[in-house]
Amino acid sequence: HEDRPRFERMVFRSTRGNCLPRFYGIDEDLKDVVSGDPVKKDVFIIFFQSQLIQDKIKRIADAFGARLYQIPDLSNIPAIDQATSDV
Repeated sequence: HEDRPRFERMVFRSTRGNCLPRFYGIDEDLKDVVSGDPVKKDVFIIFFQSQLIQDKIKRIADAFGARLYQIPDLSNIPAIDQATSDV
């Protein structure tokens, strides 16, 4: 949650602005899996068009400890419904 501005800047700079990120805070506190303490979390989606940008975003997300999920083709509504119910 507190790393969000750093994460946003790093994604913007490394992709030279060639992506469309959207970040949203999760209203309820989640439980930290290690300590059990409540923590604030954010969720994000980043739209991009090249494999090179995808590789950069993956490396940045790994460095920040973010989990990544693949989203199916946006025209395939049943696949999207299935993917979101699995999360």
